[in-house]
Amino acid sequence: TGAWAGIALDGERLMRRLTDLDLDRLPAAGPFARVPAIVLRDEGERFRVYVPQELGHDVALAVLDAARGLETNA
Repeated sequence: TGAWAGIALDGERLMRRLTDLDLDRLPAAGPFARVPAIVLRDEGERFRVYVPQELGHDVALAVLDAARGLETNA
């Protein structure tokens, strides 16, 4: 449908688990959790990510899984 789903994230460590994009050169388009995305930096370590709507649920699960991995490795 051409619609986008968005998610806000905090933390460069989490972002680096989910994308190979250069976080110092945002905004950028590229892979995020293995799907096409538009990635923007808000302020500091806060980011906004937009993915195709039909992939939003899968991306949300990938983000939760990556965040859970950070909690256990802290």
